Amino acid sequence: SVIDIDTSLSSHSGNDVVAANPTFGYVEAGFSDHQRLLQYEEDQLAKAIAESKRDATIHQQNVEYEESLANDKIKEFEKKQAIEMKRAQEEREKTEEEEKKSQEEMKRNAAFLKLQPEPVNCEDAATIAFRLPSKCICSRITRKFERTAKAEQLILYLQSCDELCGITNWSLHEVVGQRDILPSQTLLNLNLVPRGVVVVKDLDR
Repeated sequence: SVIDIDTSLSSHSGNDVVAANPTFGYVEAGFSDHQRLLQYEEDQLAKAIAESKRDATIHQQNVEYEESLANDKIKEFEKKQAIEMKRAQEEREKTEEEEKKSQEEMKRNAAFLKLQPEPVNCEDAATIAFRLPSKCICSRITRKFERTAKAEQLILYLQSCDELCGITNWSLHEVVGQRDILPSQTLLNLNLVPRGVVVVKDLDR
């Protein structure tokens, strides 16, 4: 009966009606059934697209965050590695410098042991002045040698002293003509008796 139908309809809430017919809300806009269905589908599609974009944005943000963390870890690792490499390099350089100084000290000691002492009697001595390179603190040093000594003694003296200030690649020359002085030459032959001047040349300049 009509009465039964009305009672049945009145027993449902508004939410039940909307749930049963999702296009119910479009009735008030005066849409037809077809228009309501199209509009509903468009709204659902727009909602799905918006949710998809939001999910994509969140995913992209997560990816960028993870990449940022990874990059930070890489930078921190590279920083630590660079510090360790620098420390290792400094240690190697320090060790090399110490070995170099030790070798130079051994050479000075070996040269000193071969060096003849300065003569006490001036009549038997040849006073030699050494002109040093500009890098040295002193421009000139002087020492006495036996008149009969060979130029090797001049070289040994220079090898045994500290006045060369770390210069290791050098040679000995005569003042006149800048000729090389050979270890086997005598001071007499070089006209360095009773006194004379020789030049120490820095070969690295």
